[in-house]
Amino acid sequence: MKNKFLSFLQKETNITYTENGATALKTTNSNLLDLFGTIGSLRARDESEIERLFSTALAEDTLLATKMAFYARNIRGGLGERRTFRVILKYLATLAPEIVIKNFDAIALLGRYDDFYTLVDTPVEEAMWTYLKEQFTLDLGNYHANEPISLLAKWLKSVNASSDDTTRLGKLTAKRLGLSEKAYRQTLSKLRKYIDVTEVKMSGQNWSEIAYGHVPSRAMFIYHKAFKAHDEEGFTNYLNAVIKGEAKVNASTLYPYDILEQLGLSERSSNFSFHHYDALLEEQWKSLPNYVTGEQNVLVMADTSGSMRGRPIHSSIGLALYFAERNKGAFKDTFMTFSSRPSLIKVKGNTLYDKIKCIPAIVENTDLEAAFNLILTVAVKNKLSTDELPASLVIITDMEFDFATNARGNWTFYDSMVKNYAAHGYAMPNVIFWNVNSRNDVFQVTSNYKGVQMASGQSPPVFKSILANIGKTPYDAMLSVLNDPMYDLITV
Repeated sequence: MKNKFLSFLQKETNITYTENGATALKTTNSNLLDLFGTIGSLRARDESEIERLFSTALAEDTLLATKMAFYARNIRGGLGERRTFRVILKYLATLAPEIVIKNFDAIALLGRYDDFYTLVDTPVEEAMWTYLKEQFTLDLGNYHANEPISLLAKWLKSVNASSDDTTRLGKLTAKRLGLSEKAYRQTLSKLRKYIDVTEVKMSGQNWSEIAYGHVPSRAMFIYHKAFKAHDEEGFTNYLNAVIKGEAKVNASTLYPYDILEQLGLSERSSNFSFHHYDALLEEQWKSLPNYVTGEQNVLVMADTSGSMRGRPIHSSIGLALYFAERNKGAFKDTFMTFSSRPSLIKVKGNTLYDKIKCIPAIVENTDLEAAFNLILTVAVKNKLSTDELPASLVIITDMEFDFATNARGNWTFYDSMVKNYAAHGYAMPNVIFWNVNSRNDVFQVTSNYKGVQMASGQSPPVFKSILANIGKTPYDAMLSVLNDPMYDLITV
């Protein structure tokens, strides 16, 4: 039988505070969910912090924690978090090497072959080199048979790179594959040419031979200015064809923040703006995969407070704009921002360059309460029913909210909002807390609270899982993501 005193004591000792004084929880009471709610937003955390969060999740459920690591790495359907995954992979290789070895195929499929270099100087290094050598041999055989090969050669380190660390790993790779450095270099060269690696044609000054419509997303994002400089006529013709809809540009592995950062998002005037216009990036923005389906009564609220400066604010604004453009429901082309005061944004314009100017550059404190109160005030003033309010609110933030003015006792910020709505006769809409920059362990609800879900990271595919899990508990929503068939290959 559960002890009441112990239950109350656990609740009392689970209280913490955000950087801005709002009451929060130290844990959701599930180590797995604590990790899930932050794993996409740990880029600024120390390796030891990432290891701590993963180790406690692993102790709770080994298979689900391992799946979560690969969900974090998954480039196309997951979060695309390279550093966090590699920290976890190296830690797991020491803690449970057999698990890592069993999932070599998953590393190659959901990540990249250069992820394997993380395993150098770990207990699984020998097994790793055996695996890579087998794939290398298979690729060589398929190359000679004119059959498709993997992307291994693209991601293996070169022996003549400008980076000392890359060169060291390249020489080690040649040795472990049983090749001289010269033979290794020549073999990589022909395999990379065979799989049409863009950089090979660039280094050979064969710019006019590049098939721009086949250039991968990130390569096009990084090199498009070089393409124009070295092949102005060819690249201009390609870009014009893309604009006319006669050619395609890849963008499947880009994030909205990539494009906002490259365009130079500025807050120097009353509204946000870009430093320059870029036709190629405009087309890549349009070509971002669409993970928003159906007519969703969902309103996104983007945190633009001062603590979000840098990539977090690029993510919150970029994701909000991405969703608003693709939403076919009542809030199409509409979202909110919150800082010292909330703003309702109606997106206007034909280009991303113009649309960004619709957003007020209010980069101050984190008064999410004012945003909740604005929705409630409009409802009360106009005698609207709960059904006429947004069904769900997606709050893209760093979770460091200001103190709630109606807070009592150990109410979390979210508790305070729920009670305020109830006092006026309204049910709180479903809420998704999407963490894009987890600096601290701060949560708003426990794992079994129905009507709240958690997300993290900078990746648009998160919208797909959000829309599929509205109304569930945070824990059940997490299970829905981790039990996706794409992670069935993960084993422990």
